[in-house]
Amino acid sequence: MKKTLICLLFCFFLLSHATALDWEKAKVMRAIDTEHALLADGRVIKLIGFDGPNHLFPSLKERGTARRTFRLLKMIFETQSIKILKDTSDSQNNIFPRHIKLENGENLVEVLIRKGFGKFQSQSPNTLFDSKFQQAEKIAREQKVGIWGQSEMQKISQYKRKIAGVMTKKWKKKYGQFLAPISTGRVKSVEQGNKILLENGLCVRLLGVETPSPLDPRKGQKCFGEQSRDFLASLVLGKKIEFTQDISQWDEGYCLLRHVWTQENPKKMRSKKHINKIMIEQGFGKVSFPEQDEEFNESFKEIQTNIYENPQGAWLNCAAQLFSKEQKLVPPIDKNCPIKISKSGKIHTPKSSWYRRLNPIRCFETEEAAHQAGF
Repeated sequence: MKKTLICLLFCFFLLSHATALDWEKAKVMRAIDTEHALLADGRVIKLIGFDGPNHLFPSLKERGTARRTFRLLKMIFETQSIKILKDTSDSQNNIFPRHIKLENGENLVEVLIRKGFGKFQSQSPNTLFDSKFQQAEKIAREQKVGIWGQSEMQKISQYKRKIAGVMTKKWKKKYGQFLAPISTGRVKSVEQGNKILLENGLCVRLLGVETPSPLDPRKGQKCFGEQSRDFLASLVLGKKIEFTQDISQWDEGYCLLRHVWTQENPKKMRSKKHINKIMIEQGFGKVSFPEQDEEFNESFKEIQTNIYENPQGAWLNCAAQLFSKEQKLVPPIDKNCPIKISKSGKIHTPKSSWYRRLNPIRCFETEEAAHQAGF
């Protein structure tokens, strides 16, 4: 008897609580973004408990999800009749936080969170369905759907690893005896002095070799970039190459970072040429290793020191254009006017970029003499 009475009281409580929810009928004109919508009566409502991705200015990680979420909202409730429910807050800055029930009776936010289109965000004091939203997010996390699955960048990274033959430790342990990472290829084109493309679609960058882009608009950089690219093309274009790894896997653009070798005479084991070394040795590149890569690092730096002392290659042909401001070649000193004074009263020494072009109003033997004269 007591159990029956308790059950009846509990059912009465649920029924009374359900009838207390005063759902209001409304019509949606359009979805504004992934969290707001405009109603036919002019009100702007905000989805309670939903932290949706920003489809207007999405980050690279959430770009795909943001677009899909916005398209879904437009499809399922734009120009549709819905029911909205006020929780505790009536309005905030003329925006009305509301729970939304679709025509099929489902809670819109619960559906979005369960399918991984966004996260649950408690918006106190509006907490009427928080437990449902938390449960929906738990399901999405467990099933790894939507934002809880792989991002677009992760999918691209996984694909790059796959085509490059790079295997995880688990795969190496299980299939290492049957599969091997790609370590050879034929050069299809040379993009710049340290970057080549293979016929199989892979991009390989010479580890430890830094060269400017041939498209760099700066005069000295362009000179160095073009000469380095042409010299590398003369070494590897159309040839079959081998490449070996140190520690680094790839750069930010998913080009493999490798030491590149060519085999001039297959019958002779010692006929391999180390292309990275040749680029530094012949003066067509600068040494630049990632911190974790140590092999050949010291030997390359020794070679580079010799190149600095005895320039050749691009270092010789483009050196005058590549000097930094501190290293710039000092133009010849005008014997008749070693220190020049401009019309504005400024002192110009031979190191000044205006020295050659300046028609001075006065001349001095030394910079100190110019200062003593009041300039």
